[in-house]
Amino acid sequence: MTGVWLLPVVAPIVAAAAGGIVADVLPPDHARLTIIISCVPPPCISAPAERNVRSYMLLGCGLAPALLVQALYFQRLAIYKVRPAATICAVQCSPTPAQCPPMATIVSVFLPIGPCGQSAFAFLQLAGALRRLHAIDGRGLGGTADVDAAGIVTAIYALSFVAALFMMGLGFFWLIIAVLTSIDLAANGGFPFNM
Repeated sequence: MTGVWLLPVVAPIVAAAAGGIVADVLPPDHARLTIIISCVPPPCISAPAERNVRSYMLLGCGLAPALLVQALYFQRLAIYKVRPAATICAVQCSPTPAQCPPMATIVSVFLPIGPCGQSAFAFLQLAGALRRLHAIDGRGLGGTADVDAAGIVTAIYALSFVAALFMMGLGFFWLIIAVLTSIDLAANGGFPFNM
């Protein structure tokens, strides 16, 4: 298992972040729908609100598998060592050297940084778009103009900020692992050529 397993689950996170950017240019009702739900309609649907990528659900659909794959990847790195060279695998690891990933794939340890940074950006972008929508028409996430709308929007913004900080911290953790792995690999023989 390498960090390449994260590539398919990054796409919904990127689409969710793009949904926050798209919501800034849409009319308020369509932007609110873009922020809330996730739906890719058939091409025959022509309503503008139904054609846009919807975001918070996409973020959830991409972030949960990304965190699960990162946990599995970290477990694999912890058990089978960070540098799975054939000699190390033969001596210290339970699988045979044929089951160890090749040394050329070690740079994939940088890949877990992507979902962390992109999801932090998505959280901040979606919360900022919702806050701007509330400033325009005074309605909350559900589209109702009640007394609690300002409090709910502020709470969503604050929780999104905390979630973004958490994801940035997780990304920094993966950055430390990736840099230390690269330094260790460079000190013990260098990087193999991989194209």
